[in-house]
Amino acid sequence: MQFARAMKFYFGDAHWFRKVLAAAACLLVPLLGWAAATGWALEICRRVIRGAEDGVPRIDLRRQLPDGFAVWGIALAYLLPAGIFLGAGIILSARIFPAGRSMAPAAFDSYWWGIEILAAAILLGGALGTAAAIGRYAGSGSFREAFRLRGIAGAIRSAPVAFLQALVMGLPLGLLAFAGIAVCGAGVLFTAVCALGSGFHLAGQAYLLAAGRGASGPIPGRV
Repeated sequence: MQFARAMKFYFGDAHWFRKVLAAAACLLVPLLGWAAATGWALEICRRVIRGAEDGVPRIDLRRQLPDGFAVWGIALAYLLPAGIFLGAGIILSARIFPAGRSMAPAAFDSYWWGIEILAAAILLGGALGTAAAIGRYAGSGSFREAFRLRGIAGAIRSAPVAFLQALVMGLPLGLLAFAGIAVCGAGVLFTAVCALGSGFHLAGQAYLLAAGRGASGPIPGRV
């Protein structure tokens, strides 16, 4: 994983500031703008996977808006099970002990910790699945490919640490790269969209690493 590249690739484009600023402006528009910014970040992931030269994509609402909603749909599908499980545990606990946790027996603490640990494990699995699925979608351009669970599981098994690094390091890398800009007053939106782009850059790297280890033929999505 090339963490420095995920921070510095912006500067390889002579017009990077203007392009990032346009993406940051999208964050001022709830929902549609956020989806467009997500699609813009997915284009960064797609460029990494296809081996294109580093550069910052332009805002293209016609393409990036659907991509953004697709990414949201993928994330929702993979993360929803953890939320459902935790919500079901809360509802069940409330029915069993309507007076609240303070009135429950000591054994309830073990029961509740078990639910929380299991929910956290499901959430982590869903997050890793989301990262792998987004890379698969970016590489193939097919929404269906993001839900081929055998391929997703195989990608995670091939490079689990890479996907974990993409999740854990994506946001801090983006924030670190542009902390000085934010402090100087360029704004938190500018910093946020840079963090988003860096995170998706790492997701593309993780996908390539997993694809390279899991297949002897050409890497899917590369031209």
